[in-house]
Amino acid sequence: NYCSFVSFCDKFNKVDEYVDCLCKELLLRKLDNYYLKSIYIGGGTPSVLSAEKIEKILSVIKTIYEISDDAEITIEVNPNSITTEKALKYKEIGINRVSIGIQSLSDKKLKLLGRVHNRQIALNSLQILKDVGFDNVNCDLIISLSRQTQFEINKSIKLLKKFATHFSIYSLSIEDNTQFFDMYKRGELKLPSENKSAKLYNKTCKFLQKLGYKRYEVSNFAKRGYESKHNKTYWDLNEYLGIGIASHSFIGNMRYANTEDFDYYLTALSNGNLPFSCEKLSKQDLIEETIMLSLRVESGLNLEKLKANYNVDLLQTKKNEILLLKNLGLIYVENGFLKVTDRGFLLLNQIILKLV
Repeated sequence: NYCSFVSFCDKFNKVDEYVDCLCKELLLRKLDNYYLKSIYIGGGTPSVLSAEKIEKILSVIKTIYEISDDAEITIEVNPNSITTEKALKYKEIGINRVSIGIQSLSDKKLKLLGRVHNRQIALNSLQILKDVGFDNVNCDLIISLSRQTQFEINKSIKLLKKFATHFSIYSLSIEDNTQFFDMYKRGELKLPSENKSAKLYNKTCKFLQKLGYKRYEVSNFAKRGYESKHNKTYWDLNEYLGIGIASHSFIGNMRYANTEDFDYYLTALSNGNLPFSCEKLSKQDLIEETIMLSLRVESGLNLEKLKANYNVDLLQTKKNEILLLKNLGLIYVENGFLKVTDRGFLLLNQIILKLV
């Protein structure tokens, strides 16, 4: 009910064709002299596919690219679509990290969110992963839901911590073209105030840190050594190749965006064409993206690197803005890095707008 990402509910008769086209795209977009440090099978619910389909995709990747010995290979799963057989197969084919969409351990809130699993299914799925031997597991949780309390959030985290090495915590946002958007407009969806949402986020951060999960990005918390290598690639503005419908790539200062049209994707690849658009990022684009992405992470923006790469001295060009934000207690400069304070993370978008 809350998700605005590209998805389809009536294409199961085309699964084989889609996977074939996805493998074909991998071959057509082969990049020479690259090796892989991470593979992320997700941006949806790939666990609805058979494990054999996932194996087919991975086997094509392995024929094209050299993969680092310590590569992080993640698959996203929903609790209702994971089985012991699938989990065992994932392990066998080299997947070493699982990201699972728990979202909540309240049956009422799961129903409100439109999730098709319940609390018990969620806990059972995590037990399956643990029993199979997955020791690198992320749990997605949504906060700032209707009538949600800090006690409820903390209780869920306490139950999940024996399974999770990583948490992704997202405050609910109302997106266009979702059922929640329509419900909200009709007054049928009551959400906490911004102040309450901010308090829930801050207290959740402190509770996770107390349990040993360090916040390393605005929404992401990990035990030491379990930070997501793949997501860090995005935040560090490093290169990545996206394959499949609605995927994005960033290679050599070029941004690629695949079509969101299912039938066009199949038709184009069946005819040997690549269904993407592309744009070359300007120097200003790259500066803005570096600032925006760097401020999302706890380590902050490397000011010397920004100057070396783009000849931008942010402390001078944004002198007044930085002074204002420092005086408001939203940012600070430490050892050559511009960082966001705990309070600043609540106003991150506004801070970024001031600095780009």
